[in-house]
Amino acid sequence: MMKIDLSFKFSTQTVAAGKYLFFAQVDYTMFPELIEEFEGRKFPVNELQVMETNLEDEGYVGYTLEMEVPYGHYETKIFFKALDGQNADEGTE
Repeated sequence: MMKIDLSFKFSTQTVAAGKYLFFAQVDYTMFPELIEEFEGRKFPVNELQVMETNLEDEGYVGYTLEMEVPYGHYETKIFFKALDGQNADEGTE
């Protein structure tokens, strides 16, 4: 199994805590040689997941997402939404 750990943090002067919601889309594909071993088990594939918000050291807010999946290939996209009704935007990692 491998652990996918996405995390980043911002100064609260740049991104105020509680003002934005961050999402991660993880496009995951298990290595073909492992499919038989993990048959019948479900793993997140191309799902949009809300990232956890953490108030870190004073003056910083962090966002994290952890997943444990069988070895494979993955790509991520990060999205955010302003909680005051502004439009969502997209970035990539």
